[in-house]
Amino acid sequence: MKAKSRSKQPDKKGKQNEEAPPWSEAVFRELADNIIDSIYCISTDGYFAFVNRAMIDRSGISPDKFYASHFLDIVHPAYRDLTAQNFQRVMSGENGITYELGYNTADGETRIVEVHSKPIRSGGKVVGLFGIARNITQRKQTEEALKTSELKYRSLMENASDAILLADTQGNIIEANRKAEELWGYAKEELLQMHYTQLHPLPEMERTIAAFQEIIEKNTDHLSGGFIQRKDGEIVPVDITCNVIEYAGRKVVQGSFRDIFEHRQAQDILEKLVRERTAELSRNNEQLKLEVKERKRAEAAMKKKTNELKQHTDKLNELNTALRVLLKQREDDKNDLEEKVTSNVKELLLPYIEEMKNRKIDSKSKVSLSILETNLQNIISPFTQRLSSKYLGLTPREVQVADLIRQGKSTKEMARFIGISASAISIYRYHIREKLGLIEQKINLKTYLQNLS
Repeated sequence: MKAKSRSKQPDKKGKQNEEAPPWSEAVFRELADNIIDSIYCISTDGYFAFVNRAMIDRSGISPDKFYASHFLDIVHPAYRDLTAQNFQRVMSGENGITYELGYNTADGETRIVEVHSKPIRSGGKVVGLFGIARNITQRKQTEEALKTSELKYRSLMENASDAILLADTQGNIIEANRKAEELWGYAKEELLQMHYTQLHPLPEMERTIAAFQEIIEKNTDHLSGGFIQRKDGEIVPVDITCNVIEYAGRKVVQGSFRDIFEHRQAQDILEKLVRERTAELSRNNEQLKLEVKERKRAEAAMKKKTNELKQHTDKLNELNTALRVLLKQREDDKNDLEEKVTSNVKELLLPYIEEMKNRKIDSKSKVSLSILETNLQNIISPFTQRLSSKYLGLTPREVQVADLIRQGKSTKEMARFIGISASAISIYRYHIREKLGLIEQKINLKTYLQNLS
């Protein structure tokens, strides 16, 4: 073959000779026809420009009909919108689009293919679409059959009388039935977030982990006398059967759990309570011994303290006796003093005042004499003593004014006698009422003061 039949090398300006060798199309067709996947080319108007032998054979459509058909004519109606959109994406220059579509064969069957499309470019422009379609009908049917099988398995699992859990080979829970929720007390959503080791009590952990590893290696196992731990902490004895099965396309461990030891569980709980009660009684006995010992020590200390208190009491009784003698003596002295004062006032002062009253004296002197007589009477009466002891806040002048008010003296009389203005007497009246707590009370001050005597 002469050199011109080959692709020409770039010229000095770097331009590629666009003349293709005469055998390039034949080689392409030969290669395309020997590929097991369907290969096709579609022009920009949507009509087939090339289909390989595999596509013709699988579809049963003749080449003439293919080249006279728009690509959407053989696409199943359910996939046409998506296929048309992806065609436009390729025509816009998007490279490497992969998706699934269904097409109709000549005998009316629907085949599912996985399509990979890319644009055909010439001179920098998109002039068509190149596509490879791989038949995945059997795979899709298998997937659907698997889904159906899984639905049947799930139905059987949900209606099983035993609790059933599925876990991956790492031990993560991936599925649980209704009985499992009842047995463990967790909601399904909670179980699917857990590891199988979280469902067993800590004392059983070493045995449980060893059993799980053995199941992975042998694909099956049976564990009698196992235990699980409920959400509320209750330990439940169970019989466990495990198998390795295929689920959702992967290897998983299926475990069936049956509560078969209800009486044993009650017995274990009772034994536990007995042990706890025995330990509690033992602790109580030890505590009681300590309390008896402490009580004896406290009684000895109490007896000693009682003796000490008796001695103190005797001393206090002696002191109280002496104090009562002193108080009686003081009371007697007080009575003697009061009798002497009263006797002296009555015998030595009042007769002279009475004599002076019979003499001719001015009115002011009479008033003074009357006040003097009254005050002497007060010496032997409790008024002044009560007033001064109960209301120590009164000034001497306020005591004098209070005394005159008690005697029934008018404001003018008091002002003339004391030698101050009537308004000053009014101020003293107000201060006395204030200190006696009589402000804003409808109480006669004279009557109140007289009641103090």
